[in-house]
Amino acid sequence: MMTIALHNVQLRGYHGIHPEELLTGNQFLINCSVDYTTPEHVEHIDDTLNYVQLFELIKTRMQKPTPLLETLAQDICGTIFEQFAQATAVRIDIQKLNPLISGFQGTVGITHTAKRA
Repeated sequence: MMTIALHNVQLRGYHGIHPEELLTGNQFLINCSVDYTTPEHVEHIDDTLNYVQLFELIKTRMQKPTPLLETLAQDICGTIFEQFAQATAVRIDIQKLNPLISGFQGTVGITHTAKRA
């Protein structure tokens, strides 16, 4: 068993329930780890889960506006399982860096963990 991880990925997206979030967008910080099976001896990229492909998958999904971060995280996990047969579990953390909350300083976000059925 191996785990591949993307740390502190910053992407712009238009996610949220407020109309202004769809207009102005926001910066998001994403951490994603994927557990996957490997052969006993790993020698080639095809024996692993390619982190470039994982990044492209997340980047593509982040471009589709979604009201709830929970839905976004579930969709990303589902797509990872569809595209990577060796994936056994996914943990994704999505933080909205500049939430539209008056007087609030900090980030908001969700963490979703999924296992292959």
